[in-house]
Amino acid sequence: MDWFEAGPGGIVAGIASEDGVDTDPVPDGLLNILRVAVRVTLDQEGRYRLEGTLASGGVPVASAATTARLSAGASDMTLAFSGWEISASGLDGPYDLWATLSRISSGSTVVDETSVRTASYARSAFAVPVPAVIVGRVVSGYGLGPMAGAEVWALSYANAFSRRALTNATGWYTLSLNAGAYLLVADRGEAQAVVRSITAWGSQWSNFSLYAQRVNGMYTTLTWQGWRVLTLSTRQLLAADGLALRARLDWDEGDRDGLVSPAEEALLAPPPSLSEDAMDAGDTGVLLAVNGAAYRASGPVVRADSLVGDALATGLPSIERSRLFVSSFSPGSPPKVGLSLRSPYDAVDWDYRFTMIVPGGYRYIGHSPDDSVVMFARWNPFLLDVEGDPLGGTEPSFVDVGVLLYRETSYAPSTPLPPIGLSAAAEGSSVALAWTGPTVNADGTRIVNLAGYHVYRASASGSGFSRVSLALVLSPSFTDPGPGPGLNYYVVTAVNSDGMESAASLEAAAQVPLAVSRIPMEGTMPHSESQFGNPWTVAAVLVLLGLHRLRRRRDQRLRPALPASLGEATPPVVDSCSQE
Repeated sequence: MDWFEAGPGGIVAGIASEDGVDTDPVPDGLLNILRVAVRVTLDQEGRYRLEGTLASGGVPVASAATTARLSAGASDMTLAFSGWEISASGLDGPYDLWATLSRISSGSTVVDETSVRTASYARSAFAVPVPAVIVGRVVSGYGLGPMAGAEVWALSYANAFSRRALTNATGWYTLSLNAGAYLLVADRGEAQAVVRSITAWGSQWSNFSLYAQRVNGMYTTLTWQGWRVLTLSTRQLLAADGLALRARLDWDEGDRDGLVSPAEEALLAPPPSLSEDAMDAGDTGVLLAVNGAAYRASGPVVRADSLVGDALATGLPSIERSRLFVSSFSPGSPPKVGLSLRSPYDAVDWDYRFTMIVPGGYRYIGHSPDDSVVMFARWNPFLLDVEGDPLGGTEPSFVDVGVLLYRETSYAPSTPLPPIGLSAAAEGSSVALAWTGPTVNADGTRIVNLAGYHVYRASASGSGFSRVSLALVLSPSFTDPGPGPGLNYYVVTAVNSDGMESAASLEAAAQVPLAVSRIPMEGTMPHSESQFGNPWTVAAVLVLLGLHRLRRRRDQRLRPALPASLGEATPPVVDSCSQE
């Protein structure tokens, strides 16, 4: 271990460890990545960036960078250097590692700059790069011609290697890189980034058509089981640039390990959300009241995050939160119900919507204001969409919404049929369940107020089932993280907003090999096959699978800057890429 000198502010850095990695699917004994763990000792917690360059005799060999949120004290930051670059340099080690450590707050402040020598390496130990080139064109998807100044970015996690290029005046780009598998990203300004996987070999084409950036969505769902019990849930859908967002957070702003960490996610600037404020505060306060009564939290905030995790995962990233609330005022089934909501107006980049799943046979009468709020669905579930501020302000502003419902006196709650097709499969120490939800009630009527599902587990078939889903499950799938070893049996029930629970599904079983700590089960399932337990002990994770909109006004944003002509018919062979 070779230590640096102490830097300003009490910063001390040194090489803690280093090793070469062969990342090829079929290992060939050649190193694709050289990982160097640099130890830093910090005086204060914060977000830090470490940039490093390997050099030999003053000649740069390879560069890498990593960013992480660290606590005060000693931590390791790992730099991943491309074996391709080391091999192509023609220079053997040991190498001088030039390192710059910066603290990132509102700006970037260098806290230490120094160098240290690595262990000895032969360039022949690293993977030999095979030159390849990708040529293509980026144009407007609206037929408005080429897009100059668009960025095309190729990154290879397997080789810690990245190249970027900018399109020229006629939309052409050239990426000179090495043969291999890449994630290829094309983006410009407020266009929606396009992401695709590509294997570069020799010379090949890859063209892109870009459209207006999609609008992010802040979707709130209000699910009542009786008017006294409410599940408040939000889904923050990060549709703008979608899949490219994960890669940027991990590669440009993170540690480049292929995973998006909570610290990397924290770089996102969330929009105003009174729903999330209410969850954090434990009181619906000014956000929501029913016939004038607010709600108090009864249980913790439950989070389901599809952003943290695999940086290359498919599907739009989202952040989901949910919390159970209870009102001290129990209105029963009043003939009229007035819902009062407060919401931000739609912003340029964010769309706000509310879905309300209410108990009983209530129907929509009207809402206010009608100039900035649209009620798309006027029956259960109700879908309310907030429009932009009619005054056109640029600062965040809010609207108070009133919704009036009336009760149909002839209404009688229905009980849903049980789910069907339940399957169970052991995945290591957990069990993955999937099923198909019901579409009709036991009386043959169509289900319009399905709230979710309960999952039950037993160690023997036919009896002894206890609920394992600590929250109401929205989607027809569930992973049980804490089953006991051996054969585990499962059934699932469906629950509607009236609190009516179906009979149990047919059983499914899965064999779990080794014991892990069992997660305590909540609630005991009664032996009756027609009604299970008290419907008011529900905790819910409900996610609105609402469709995010692409507003027409955003379509115009790409048009003024685009040339009217498609330009040249053949590409100029100009290497416009820049090495990171």
